[in-house]
Amino acid sequence: MSTTRYDNPDQMIQQYAIVYTESYIILAAAVMIIFDYLLTFSREVEFFWKRRVSGATILFITNRYLLLLDQLLSLVQSRGFSDEVRLFVKWL
Repeated sequence: MSTTRYDNPDQMIQQYAIVYTESYIILAAAVMIIFDYLLTFSREVEFFWKRRVSGATILFITNRYLLLLDQLLSLVQSRGFSDEVRLFVKWL
């Protein structure tokens, strides 16, 4: 694991601002996707889960839940809400 040395405090502030903004963008995308899942879940059950399994059903469910898994993993990997950034924001 390498660490970046900033010669200029402005570079450090800019980098932390980018990380912080990226974290909120990831969070917003995840919230929108989860909201969409909640809105359409009843139709998904009606049209896909209560019917015979077909290739289209497998494709739909795979596509739908891989995207959800990807968003959840992105949230877990998001660095912007770490303790270091919180301390840095308090310092500002």
